[in-house]
Amino acid sequence: AGNVCSYRLLLVVGFQRVWRGLAFDFFGDRCLTGILDSSGGVCCSASCGTCGGVGCEGRPGGSKHCCGSSIDTKCTSDIAGPPPCILSPDIFEPNESQPTTTGPIDRFCPRVSQLALQDKGAAQVATVKDNEPQQILVAVICSTGSESLTFDNLQSYVLDPLQADLALAVSRNGGGGDSEAELSKMRNHARYVFEVGDPVNKSYTYEANKVAQQCNGEAGFEPHRLASHVPSLWLGGFRESQQGGSGGILMWYRWVLLQGLHSVGALESYSHLVVTRSDYYYIAPHPPLPRGMLASHIMVPEGGHFQGIGDKHQVMSMAAAKQLLGMLEFITRDPLFVIPVIQQSGIRVGTGLDVNFERAMKAYLLWSGVTHVQYFPRVMFAIDDSSDTTPHTLTFAPVDHPAPFEFYCARAGRRTFEER
Repeated sequence: AGNVCSYRLLLVVGFQRVWRGLAFDFFGDRCLTGILDSSGGVCCSASCGTCGGVGCEGRPGGSKHCCGSSIDTKCTSDIAGPPPCILSPDIFEPNESQPTTTGPIDRFCPRVSQLALQDKGAAQVATVKDNEPQQILVAVICSTGSESLTFDNLQSYVLDPLQADLALAVSRNGGGGDSEAELSKMRNHARYVFEVGDPVNKSYTYEANKVAQQCNGEAGFEPHRLASHVPSLWLGGFRESQQGGSGGILMWYRWVLLQGLHSVGALESYSHLVVTRSDYYYIAPHPPLPRGMLASHIMVPEGGHFQGIGDKHQVMSMAAAKQLLGMLEFITRDPLFVIPVIQQSGIRVGTGLDVNFERAMKAYLLWSGVTHVQYFPRVMFAIDDSSDTTPHTLTFAPVDHPAPFEFYCARAGRRTFEER
């Protein structure tokens, strides 16, 4: 994943904008008059300098202002506090300042499990009768960056040929949360728009903490423990991991997509899901999708897999979406459970392991029960719109060798992970 989700992905679902403005306030601006602790759940007084941790009782204001364990007053406002106070845990609520046609969003835990896609066998198939059109949803995640250059081709080569709806699961800030959003082709075309704010402290650990607690019954998420056993670049976005890249951000937006699809009933109303990104420029039609697609099979374009399975464009049966989009729930389980699974995907470098997000994704897919990957000729390539300055825009570092998004014209074919 590297710096890849400094890009924005876009969830595409439909040509009629019937669900305009569904907004999730997962992050929001929290504790603006105080200081958040590392979990994002406690708002200490600004005078503390740091909220919680060793020695908090010795900071200005003492334990009642600076130690989470000594603060029991509930904040009256997640934005203003006032501190010291405990912030509301209800992160899956619509942003009431945005128009919405839904009520509060129920917390949805997919309960991902090992070999889940094989357990139900033939029942987990995207089946479409010969005389009926496929019900395909294309989803762009993270943001709508570079859409001024890419949307027309996305429509001509993906949405129209596949007769697909479009959905967006994007950052409210990077995904068009301002007046310019009204000029966004993607947003105006999308049937569903799922928005979230960016985390105040630039770390997604707080959101992962809530998933750990609410879906796994854990005390919290421990990215530093995962990073110490499985190093390299697969947890970027979880600040405590001290890793680069954008793996954590990608897992979060796939989770946002899953929550949105569940809330509008799309998990039951579509046969196929295409998860992609907004800065792909298509130069040929997307390959047709199989009418009967096993939940244990996925489709991806050739190239860009970095000895794993690329996350940037994946086609799956909607019957598999709860499992394949639920990687965040998996990694927030007990680290002793997660570490051995991810380590299997590592490349030995010297005395240590090297794990990027593509390799971690491969490990998760294998654990989930995905058995076959169909590689199709690459009909798109990533571009960088230098005029796009909104957050999460993809940027390329100068290199002396070809960019990782080379154009591949290899023959498509179904292969197992082992054959790959």
